[in-house]
Amino acid sequence: MGTTQSKTATPGQEVKAANILDILATKYILTQNFQDMKKLGEKEYCNKLVILTSDIIKKFLKENEITYVSQRIVDGVPINEKKTSSVIYLSTNKLQKQADISHNSKRTEKTLLSELDVRNSREKDSMCKGIAKFYIKIAHLFAAILKAVNPIYKYDGHEMSIMNKSRIPKGAKVKLAEVNLCNRRIKSLKVENTETGKIKVQVNNCHLNRKVTAKYLNDNVLDNLGIDYGTEVIQGKTLGQEIGVPELEKLYYDIYDYKTGKFNTMSKKSRNEYNKDLGVFYKTFTGKKNYTSWNTSGKKKFSDIPLIAYHESEQCKDPNSPWQKSYTDSDENPLFIKFADNVKSMLENTKANQKKLLSVLDKLFVWVDTPAQSPSNDLENKMVTINPTLTSKSLQSLVEKTRQMIIDIYLQCENEYQQGLKLFEAIVGDRMLKNSITKKENLEQQLKKVIVGDKDQELGKLVQQNVSEALQDKSKFKYGGSKRKTRKL
Repeated sequence: MGTTQSKTATPGQEVKAANILDILATKYILTQNFQDMKKLGEKEYCNKLVILTSDIIKKFLKENEITYVSQRIVDGVPINEKKTSSVIYLSTNKLQKQADISHNSKRTEKTLLSELDVRNSREKDSMCKGIAKFYIKIAHLFAAILKAVNPIYKYDGHEMSIMNKSRIPKGAKVKLAEVNLCNRRIKSLKVENTETGKIKVQVNNCHLNRKVTAKYLNDNVLDNLGIDYGTEVIQGKTLGQEIGVPELEKLYYDIYDYKTGKFNTMSKKSRNEYNKDLGVFYKTFTGKKNYTSWNTSGKKKFSDIPLIAYHESEQCKDPNSPWQKSYTDSDENPLFIKFADNVKSMLENTKANQKKLLSVLDKLFVWVDTPAQSPSNDLENKMVTINPTLTSKSLQSLVEKTRQMIIDIYLQCENEYQQGLKLFEAIVGDRMLKNSITKKENLEQQLKKVIVGDKDQELGKLVQQNVSEALQDKSKFKYGGSKRKTRKL
């Protein structure tokens, strides 16, 4: 497929992951054919499918390698050239004989091809569910990759998933953007070059892990008369509410129920992997080491892991706290350099990780030139289909590798984000210490002037008391990022 190397129609411009996912969704995942294949477990869709067993294929279809003359147009001149390829062909005479053998008045509307279909309805139903299993797993894998990038359309103040692009009004000016677990964190760590030799830094993590809902009237009216309906309710989020995590979780379900046509159970191997990853996620996203006591029941899920409630910290509740201010200093300040380098590293790692995800799509899909188009690197002019070499076994292997890849991406993003918060904490502490020292020196100078210039001892004591109280304020700052113990700067 080569999407990681593909170019758009504009020479030298690399196709972004969001654009490739958008094209794949449009040209294949959202097409009626793919959606129907996922629903083969339903009788309505199964009846529309003709299933050719290997025996039927061997009997009626023949495979052979042939050489033939192909003609193409070069600069308006027809050019003949020999080509060799493998083809499958069938004789309509054999089909007609089969139709004649089984012909009766009730089957006149059957096509010749349908005469080769599986006759046993139960057997065909089971086969349909088996075929659907393959396509459903592809859909789950694509969804996990899609949400790891999460391209969205923005238009007229609205946002729409690419899976719902058909709902966008015609004529709307649309912009493709990304909103995912990683870039939400990157955007809350702000670095700006304000002027030559200066760096401005700021964090905006107070709203990162909160969920805002509104109070509504319920049936127990008499029990809730004191509630102010319509007001906002702010709650903490769990890992299961992070973009991409529910889709990641589906990749652990590897047991297919042929009755329901759904993946609804984990194998023992997959369950062990899930529990192992659950522990790593818990420690990384909460900063706590009490996983064993937290999961004593052994039934916890990703959706049970609480994210750090930044919005509940004192530094986030107080709009005037040092944590919510921006800081500017020389671009030679080591702390500012480290903060900026950490953000740069997050951006570079995100781009590199998206390329890794595109390499998975290279194995999942293939791009082919349409008959009406000449060979081109422009993906918009190509057709998309599932890689013909993909088998159920290789697909499951791809699912497991991609699952680990996405896990590593999410863990790396959170670890780098926490490192960014630590660096900002150090910057705030350093600035407060410098301000305190400056304040102390200024106050001491003022104190000397007052004491020397005024013989009033009572006034002198009052000034000394104010100086002491002012200097004590410097010890009040505490990291507003989490409920962890305050780190030494």
